[in-house]
Amino acid sequence: MKKFPIKLLLLAALIVTGIALSQWGPFAHYFHGQEPRKFIEACRASGWGVAVFILIYMAGSMLALPSVGFSLLGGVVFGFWPGVAYNLIGCNLGAAAAFWVARSLGRETVQSWIRGDKLKKLEDAIGRHGYPVIVAFRILPLLPFNAVNFGSALLRIRFVDYLIGTLVGTFPATVLFTYYATVPGGGRNWKLEAAVLAMAVAAIGGSWWIVAKAMPSEKKSKADK
Repeated sequence: MKKFPIKLLLLAALIVTGIALSQWGPFAHYFHGQEPRKFIEACRASGWGVAVFILIYMAGSMLALPSVGFSLLGGVVFGFWPGVAYNLIGCNLGAAAAFWVARSLGRETVQSWIRGDKLKKLEDAIGRHGYPVIVAFRILPLLPFNAVNFGSALLRIRFVDYLIGTLVGTFPATVLFTYYATVPGGGRNWKLEAAVLAMAVAAIGGSWWIVAKAMPSEKKSKADK
């Protein structure tokens, strides 16, 4: 008889609690409208803005809150280049923390319950190609950001590969969202915008190639056999 997945339920409860608190908790108003920006700007005026923003971004990633909103907020409050740097730090610290929380609570349980070729294929692909597969899943809109955070921890992925893949894979989207967050206040920089869009297109194309190479289709696999 299979064990009751208590650790997996704890992980799910943590995610649901974080989302619920952000929507209906006593501090929910800080996550909506202009309140997040006002709060960060107030902290910035006191000299603690950067640290507070990074900690909030990190906590948001751990609690499965949408990362796009934090990246946009970082661009609006701090500007383009500082915003890119602070967004990357907060995003990657949050992704690392989410990985360890999920691995501590749910990895063994999920692996004992989930069976099937798809899981094995993904694990084999990561085993053969390492961090480029994580890069591809970060760039392509195949899974939500936080699904990759928690899902990666449930697979046999080295933490170093996860960190490198996350840093490289989150860079294009972070630059893209941060740039467009700064446009209303600072105007458009057409050269920078062209470079950002070219990088995004190249990243998406390269990611599709990585996925196709790392995880060949069922028909191709059968043909090779």
